Amino acid sequence: MILSTTSLSILFLARFLQGVVVGIIFTVIPTYLVEISEPHRRAKIVSTTQIFWHFGILWAYVSGPSFNYYGYLLMCTLMAIIYVPVFYTLPESPYYLIMTNKTKEAYESLLFLRGDEVIEEEFRSLIFTVRQEMSNNTDWTYLFTEKEVRRALIIVQVVCLIRYLSGVPAIMIYVPELFNLSDSNIRPDLMTIIFGIILLMASIVGTLTADSAGRRPLLIQSVTGCTFFNAIIFIYLYMDISTKYHVSKHIWILYISVIGLCFVTIVGLGSLMLTIQAEYFQANTRSLSGGIIEMVAGFGAFINIIAYEYISEYLRVYWNFFFYTLVSLFGIIFFYYNIPETAGTHLGKFDNSANITSEKSESHKSKSQYMPFESEESND
Repeated sequence: MILSTTSLSILFLARFLQGVVVGIIFTVIPTYLVEISEPHRRAKIVSTTQIFWHFGILWAYVSGPSFNYYGYLLMCTLMAIIYVPVFYTLPESPYYLIMTNKTKEAYESLLFLRGDEVIEEEFRSLIFTVRQEMSNNTDWTYLFTEKEVRRALIIVQVVCLIRYLSGVPAIMIYVPELFNLSDSNIRPDLMTIIFGIILLMASIVGTLTADSAGRRPLLIQSVTGCTFFNAIIFIYLYMDISTKYHVSKHIWILYISVIGLCFVTIVGLGSLMLTIQAEYFQANTRSLSGGIIEMVAGFGAFINIIAYEYISEYLRVYWNFFFYTLVSLFGIIFFYYNIPETAGTHLGKFDNSANITSEKSESHKSKSQYMPFESEESND
């Protein structure tokens, strides 16, 4: 569509449709990845989404200054052309196949995903878990009427809002203008490329540490870093714009603080939000909750980007970072008292450690009755 025209109205329509598609993708991909992953590798596998997302951003940053309009669009289209045949060869989620009573296909899918590993014990556990979750016969109201599920939804939405309201979406767009406030000599196109490389490096670090560091500690450390760097940026810009102190000779402080803010956000909040978005919920509510959370994500990013421009124009740019500091500070308190540790647990086991333990014990006692390829009649 974009390749066929330069009409502004068509470009707006294409961008709107692209946003809808991206929202669907970020609802489905975390669900699929957590369902095909082993518990001790789940966050690492889901976090690879961030690596390829930021690689795509860097690809666009490099292609933009290097090609004309049509060349740039062709370079972006190339990624989608590569993706379609590669993803077509991947198997369906074993979770979904069990949910649709395709037990044999689920076993074959899990065997493909695990390679040479012995999967019988994992497969029995998977059947038990999915059928236990599906036995609830719940509809969409379950997300709001069940106390623990509602609490999980609220927690993930707060994590999502803190991620998008702590400054990084606006910085990704306005970083050249931000640095130019302090008489930076770096060209805008080179600055965006450097920024893209930093985002990619941060996503790689986040992927490598997502499982080993644990969900709760990494989220708390990430939002603490956001608070610190946002406060430094606020103080620097305030002194540079509204005081007589000449801090522009120390512009390295601004550089390091912006880089540090983006780095700690991507490593923790960016890498883990997709993981907890999918693993907090059971099979029968995972997709619906993911859709709701992506709507909140889009709203948070929209507010962050629009508010940045208005606050910068009608107040001062540093008030943005004062607000980001307050949001991040709230995140520290909220995460400390509300975020559970779910690393290594089964999907949907959100309640608390005591419930997780009892459910694991019950699963150990009961899952032996589920054998590969059993029919629904034998289960009855």
